Amino acid sequence: MAAKPTHSMHKNIDEVHTLLRNIKKPQILAASVWATSCLNTKKLFSDPSLQTSTALQELLSESLEQLKNVNPEYADILFKRFWEQKTVDELIYGIYRGRWSKRNFFNVQKKAIYQLTEILVQQENFCLQQEQQSLLALGIPHKSYKNLVGRSKIVQQLVTVLQPSNHQRVIGIDGMGGIGKTALAIEVTEQCLQTGIFDIVIWINAFRNDNRNAEISLSFESVLDAIGNQLGKASVFTMPLIEKKNLIQTLLTQKNALIVLDNLETAAEYQNIIIRKLHPLLGNSKLLCTSRHRFDDFEVSIFNVNLTGLPSDSAIAFLRQEGEEKGIGRIKNAPVDALREIAVSTGGSPLAMKLVSGQLLRLPLEVILDTLKHIPSLNTKMNENEYLRFYKHIFQTSVKLLSTNSESVLIAMSHFPPGEGKGGTFSMIQATVEPLKIRRNELTNAINELWQLSLLEIDRASTLRDVRYYLHVLTQYMVHADMLHLLK
Repeated sequence: MAAKPTHSMHKNIDEVHTLLRNIKKPQILAASVWATSCLNTKKLFSDPSLQTSTALQELLSESLEQLKNVNPEYADILFKRFWEQKTVDELIYGIYRGRWSKRNFFNVQKKAIYQLTEILVQQENFCLQQEQQSLLALGIPHKSYKNLVGRSKIVQQLVTVLQPSNHQRVIGIDGMGGIGKTALAIEVTEQCLQTGIFDIVIWINAFRNDNRNAEISLSFESVLDAIGNQLGKASVFTMPLIEKKNLIQTLLTQKNALIVLDNLETAAEYQNIIIRKLHPLLGNSKLLCTSRHRFDDFEVSIFNVNLTGLPSDSAIAFLRQEGEEKGIGRIKNAPVDALREIAVSTGGSPLAMKLVSGQLLRLPLEVILDTLKHIPSLNTKMNENEYLRFYKHIFQTSVKLLSTNSESVLIAMSHFPPGEGKGGTFSMIQATVEPLKIRRNELTNAINELWQLSLLEIDRASTLRDVRYYLHVLTQYMVHADMLHLLK
């Protein structure tokens, strides 16, 4: 028995039905939602010479062939109805000789479109996963979001600065934790790769782990090691520092590379010192850094973006997106004024809004709004201790909603490397909590509860056999600061 279509699946079915009705009308196809979301972002087609309408026609034809293998009758109905443009009367009274009434025929056609849509969605998900795996091969974290809301102008600004014609070599993105610096860097990096600005991206997370899960603090020399290694020069690790510098300068002059240093505030060396030493070695390459600390080195010209919370309308759109993704009806049905109040109280911080969204699964909106009124709204004038206290208040509200098993799993997760592309698989988490006698189904429920409360993220680049779960860096910090005493 087929699964009941979800709300998002219904929207896909309607869109596919529209595509089929207009399969012979290129202009309408090219303007479709499916074309915009799939084809124009190269998620399904890598050949730029393909016109969007032609690409969609090919995609639909390929999907119809797959449907033929699953349900030949459904494929035949759709082919005759939309590719051959037969009328309903021609099909019912001619080709199928009265086999169905009109009402029954439309029901069969609807089921056929549903199965075709399932194939299209599977293709899109597969290609998205392949794209993310290729990015991960470059060390680029996957996207932890569906759409990056409210940052399009900043993305375009940074992509423009990263163009070869712009002489700015170093770009900095700073802002408080949870504000979306890494997400912005990922979006900018992907757009640069898609438009061919750089030959290669070298992504280095300042918060790293070696194969023994020992934390490594980033330094200028370890940055050189990482660059050399990713450019195929593993011998860099054993070179004296002066030789490393010469090698990296040569490589970065030969290559048009984008080097990304993420979470630079966690580095062993002060971030401005690392930048100052790396700057003269960049050659034809450029450097993009993210940090909670300001980039204020006047010896090096840095194009700096101080990232703040989302503006009110964008924050509301973010909340709606979060509610739809996690099935939080209270957000979907909440009045705009209530969501605006959440946006203002959280300062438009994506992480804070995600935590509050999760709380709405268990607590009435009025209770959450009342709680938020008792803490200062997040703002750019806060120092680091003040904004950590802000997050701590919201974090503790979420933790109080957890079951005992979920608390234990959250603590266990805090021992895995945090951030996108890190964390651990289900089997790794299961091994970690084994001494606590948490059964498999209980672990599944705990992970789901943590995800719904936005205390845990699911790696969108995971395969079905190797799903990875991870904590945000700030969430890990909160667990270590507030929850490890539970182990004692």
